[in-house]
Amino acid sequence: MDGVADSATPLTETPTLAPGEQFGIVIEASVASTATGSDTITVTAASTLDGTVLSTNTDTLTISNDAIVELVKSMTADPASGGNPNIIDAGDTVTITLTYSSTGLAAANNYSVQDVLDGRLTYVPGSARWSDSATPLDDNNGSTVVDTTNGSGETIAWDYDDAQNVNFLISSVGSGRSGEVTFRAVIADTANAGIITNVATQDVDGVAFPPSNTASVTVDNQYAVAVADTAINSNGTANPAIASTTDDDAANNDVVTESGDVYQGGTIRQEFVLTNLSNSPDSLTLDVTNGDFPAGTTFRFVGADGITPVVGSVGPLGIGDSAKVTLIATLPTDVAPTATTNYTAVITTTSDNSGVSDVSTAEFTGAVLAASVDLENAVIGSEGDGAAPTNGGNPWVTQSTDPGAPVVFEMLVENNGPTSDSFNLSLDQALPAGWTVEFQLPDGSIVSNTGTIPAGASQAIRAVITPADGALPGDTLVDVAVVSSVSGQGDRIVNQVTVNEIYDVKIIEDQSAQASPGGIVDILHTISNEGNVAITEASITQSGLTNFSGAIFWDQNGNGVIDPSSRWPSSRPSGRGSRMPSSPSPSPLGPPMRGSHGPRR
Repeated sequence: MDGVADSATPLTETPTLAPGEQFGIVIEASVASTATGSDTITVTAASTLDGTVLSTNTDTLTISNDAIVELVKSMTADPASGGNPNIIDAGDTVTITLTYSSTGLAAANNYSVQDVLDGRLTYVPGSARWSDSATPLDDNNGSTVVDTTNGSGETIAWDYDDAQNVNFLISSVGSGRSGEVTFRAVIADTANAGIITNVATQDVDGVAFPPSNTASVTVDNQYAVAVADTAINSNGTANPAIASTTDDDAANNDVVTESGDVYQGGTIRQEFVLTNLSNSPDSLTLDVTNGDFPAGTTFRFVGADGITPVVGSVGPLGIGDSAKVTLIATLPTDVAPTATTNYTAVITTTSDNSGVSDVSTAEFTGAVLAASVDLENAVIGSEGDGAAPTNGGNPWVTQSTDPGAPVVFEMLVENNGPTSDSFNLSLDQALPAGWTVEFQLPDGSIVSNTGTIPAGASQAIRAVITPADGALPGDTLVDVAVVSSVSGQGDRIVNQVTVNEIYDVKIIEDQSAQASPGGIVDILHTISNEGNVAITEASITQSGLTNFSGAIFWDQNGNGVIDPSSRWPSSRPSGRGSRMPSSPSPSPLGPPMRGSHGPRR
C-alpha cells in the first residue's frame, strides 16, 4: 500500500480477501511521445462469488509539458516498538514516508506537501528528516522559515502545528529529481482495531496536483477483558465511578463481598462489573466455579436489571465499555444453619473473539439462618405468633365438647422462609385412646401436608379433634406440629379440648302388665348411667299408684325374681297394687338421687 508495484506480473484478480482486508493495485500506462490532451482509465472490481457486486474507479491522465510531480506515501509500523511485539497495536511507532518524484519536462518550483494525520496517530516531535540533508527539521519555526539546504541550493521549510498537521515547502525540484521526507507517529491508545488510512496532498506554485496514494497501517486486534467489583480503566486501575452496588467491603479489591444473613434455601445476590479492554468490540461469556459454598448450591447470572437471565454472551460491548451482571447463589434448603460462614466462588469472564479471560471472587460472610415457618391459631389474641408453642406454659385456645362430638381448631401455616415449601401436619403428642384427629383444608378435603406454600404466603388448615364416645370429663392438650419435608424446620402450637361432665340416667321405657284382682305383678326395670360421670348417690321414686299398692325392690343378684337377696324399702307407698322389684342399679336404694348437675332425663 505504498503506491509502488511490488511485482512486474500483471494481474486480473485479487487473492481471496478476508472481511475488511485491503489489496492495493498499481496501474501503469505508457504514453506515446506524440500524445496530447488527456485520457481516462476505468477499473471495475467484481465479486467472483456474486458478479452483481461491483465497484468502479476512473483515473484521468493529462499530457503536460510543464512540471509533473508524483507523490507516494507509505506508512510502516514497528510491532516491537511498543505494546505486544507480535502484533501492531497501540503504542507502536509508525514511520511515514512522503516520496516525491519530478517527472515533467520542467522543474517544480515552490513545491508544497500537506499531510493531515489521522486522529489515531500522534506525531513524534523532532522526528522529521529530509533525504537531501542530515540536518533535522525544526518543528517549532514558522512554515516559511528555511530549515536546511541541499547541495544544489534547494531549500526546505518544515512545519508542525502541534496538532495533527505537518507540511513542507521545497524551493524547487528539478526535472528527473526525487527525494523524500520522513517522520514518525505513534498509534494512540484510542486506536481501534482496523485500518488507519492517510492521504497527503501536493501543489506546485500554488496549483493543486493529484494527491498521493492512500497509505494505510492495520492495527491488529488486541484483546483484554476484566471482571471485578468496579469497572477497569485501560491502564488497569479501578474505576469506582462504575461499581458493584452489592459489595459490602468498601474496597476496590476485585472481590464482591456479601455480609447480610440469609435463610436456608435463600439466595445471595452479588453484582459484578464486566469491562471490554480490547481495541475492538467484543462479547463476553461468564462462568462460575464453586469454592466453599455448600454442596448443592446452584448459581445463575442475570443482567443489569437484576431479573433477565444471562443466556449466552454479554454484549457486544464497545471498546472500553462496561456492563453489570449479578451472580445469584441459591443455597440448599437443607443446609445446616450456621452463624459463621466464609463461602467463596470464582467468576470467570472470557472474550468470545480471543479466549482471553479474567477472574474475580464472590465472597459470602453472613450467617445462614433456619428457614422460618409459623403455625398459629386463626383466633385474634390467641394466635401464638412466632416460636411460642404455649401461652406461658398454658394452651392458647381451649374448646369444650361432649364425648364423641368433634371440635374444630382453625389454624394458619405461614411460610416465612425465602423459597416455596411444604409442611407435614401431625400431632406432637398422641391423643388418648379412642380419640381421633383429622387435618383438613378449608374446602373440607383431608390432608397430611399443607401442599406447596410460596415464600411469604400462608395456608389455612383445620385440626378436627373428636373425643372417644366414652371420654371422661377433663382437659386434654392438643399439640399440633408442622415440619418442612425439605428444610426440616417446623413449629408447634398447643391448644386444649375440655370434655364436659355428662349426667345421663336412663330407665327402661314404659311397660304394661295384667293382673287378677288381689294378684301380684312383678314389673322389671333397668336403670343405666349413660353419662361420663359416676353417680355415687341417687334416689328412685314412684308415684301414681292410687288403686294399687306396690313397692320398689332392688334385684341385687340380677335374677329378675324377688328373693331373700332383694332388699325391701324401709316404707311402702300406700294403696293397692302389684309389687315392683327393680333390676340391678349402680347404687343401692336410698335417699333421693343427687349429683352436681342432676339427671338429664
